[in-house]
Amino acid sequence: MDLTVPEYAYMFGFLQADGHMHQGIGQKGRLTVELNIKDIDLLYRFKYLTPFNSSVTERTRSTNFA
Repeated sequence: MDLTVPEYAYMFGFLQADGHMHQGIGQKGRLTVELNIKDIDLLYRFKYLTPFNSSVTERTRSTNFA
């Protein structure tokens, strides 16, 4: 990932601020990000920039703020 490329620099900063890292077994890990559905196109852009297997999934979150 070349951070002199604006798209990669934006993705790197965004994931540092809003992403969550989970350590897996051995050298494996997982990065997750939760966004509002109106921002899903951003996740698909990140998926396109990512050189390894990734997925975008949706869920409905129930909160007490309703």
